[in-house]
Amino acid sequence: MKFSNKFNVLKRWTLMSLVLFVITSCDDNEEQDFFSPGSRLVIVGADEVKVGDLDVQYFVQNNTLDKDYTWTLGQLATLQEDSFNDAFAYLSFSALGQLQLQTNNGTATGSKIIEVTSREVGFTVDSLQTMESLVNDTISVPLSVSGGLGGNVEIAYTISGTLDPSQYDILPGFESPITLNRDGEAEIMMVLKPETNLDAGNIILTIDNITPTLSDEYVLTSSTELRSIQYWIMNDFKEVSIDTTTLALDSAEGVFSYPILLSNPSSSEIEVSYEITASGPGVRDATATSTLGTLVFSPGETGKDITLSIDISAFASDQAITISITGITGPDAEARLSERIEKVIEIDVN
Repeated sequence: MKFSNKFNVLKRWTLMSLVLFVITSCDDNEEQDFFSPGSRLVIVGADEVKVGDLDVQYFVQNNTLDKDYTWTLGQLATLQEDSFNDAFAYLSFSALGQLQLQTNNGTATGSKIIEVTSREVGFTVDSLQTMESLVNDTISVPLSVSGGLGGNVEIAYTISGTLDPSQYDILPGFESPITLNRDGEAEIMMVLKPETNLDAGNIILTIDNITPTLSDEYVLTSSTELRSIQYWIMNDFKEVSIDTTTLALDSAEGVFSYPILLSNPSSSEIEVSYEITASGPGVRDATATSTLGTLVFSPGETGKDITLSIDISAFASDQAITISITGITGPDAEARLSERIEKVIEIDVN
């Protein structure tokens, strides 16, 4: 009986010791967990910005009002702390490069790398990919500005093309050089003269140079193709055309469609003949027509597709595929071929 009592007392002491050890361990862990997360602050905000961006917000994640936060950064920007909560800061970027934004609340620090880049100016599409059927109309030529408009920039451009300059005008305020800023639209406006019997032709706008007020805020696009844009102006004739952009294919076998356009709808049926030539194997005309090599535009229609089936054997070696519009027939005396009647698809296996 005495042995049993001693054994029970020993068990109680062992159990109490174990409980005290667990409680002490938990206290130690809680103390470590409490201090560990506060050793590093996380700054939330954009990783890449543009020269001229103003009041871009950055803040400390999970910040508290009982802490004082201080901010430091390099020479490429200016910083303004929020007057209510200094865990928020607003940066305005004035120079090109990379900067490190840092914050500190007395017990923890955080940092963030920010890339400051220029705004590229160009057009959204190149001169061969844009065709317009506009008569007696105003044309808005959109400019592409990466990151959007910021401070003032002066853009000098030239106009060329086959359309007689007497048949169009650049609207006031859009003449070269044009000045753009964050309060305006990135576009050039021109109008086709309504009193003129327009000839079919093209207008080509080319950006020659840009002059930003703030150094490095704007640069001319690195893509030379996107420094020019071409607008085809068509009269009231029903002109048949194809997009003449030379297209490159790699190893993507499949079925490809290429649109044939009629500039204005006709009240009668128009037949357009075409041919497809290829310098190698694996190319087949898959156009859905009742007569191979002929597209039929029903009254009111303005678009048809020529479809090519290209299999894997076509990619055995380099070759060129040419789609040519060869003729037009029908009772409509105003129906005719345009100057854009040939498209080349290049297969380059290298």
